Amino acid sequence: MPEYTRVTEVLDYFMEPWLVAWKVKVGAREARRISTLALKVGTRVDELIKSHSKPTSKDSTEVKSCYEGFVKWDEDYRAQWTTCVRLYDATRMLTGEPDLYLKDSNTLLDIKCSGQINSKYWLQLSAYASMMPLKPVNIAILRLHKSIGEYEYKVKEFDERLVDIFNGLLKAYNYLCPNGDKEGGAN
Repeated sequence: MPEYTRVTEVLDYFMEPWLVAWKVKVGAREARRISTLALKVGTRVDELIKSHSKPTSKDSTEVKSCYEGFVKWDEDYRAQWTTCVRLYDATRMLTGEPDLYLKDSNTLLDIKCSGQINSKYWLQLSAYASMMPLKPVNIAILRLHKSIGEYEYKVKEFDERLVDIFNGLLKAYNYLCPNGDKEGGAN
């Protein structure tokens, strides 16, 4: 199978100014340590939700809090959701795996265990939506809080202009990294 570029790989290459400032402030080693821990929390929460499992005593308090936030969202919205499969776009050599699809509202949803909802998340979801055979009407972010068991839920109408923006980043990424040298980042 030819090498596909992940949507998140493209977006991670172009760091937001606030993220660059944070990395400079805490230092590269500490930023890497914190990012690795955050990724572990998100991966575990994703695993629990997609497998319809519950946290165990071995799971961190952050994982348990995020899971609790998801359960509250699920009870509040009672959406008919299914897990998504990995998507591929052979034309753009692009791949990505969104989290959930809400059948009743035709909404593609991504779950985030982060401190805030940022603009890259909407670009990420739009790129995923553009790879789907039937485009969703809406895209949504479900942000799960790592310490208080709550959630933030935002829904937007799917907007092709966000796909255009992502495609511009993809084009720049492919130009700047023509031989697969994707180390570093633009900032």
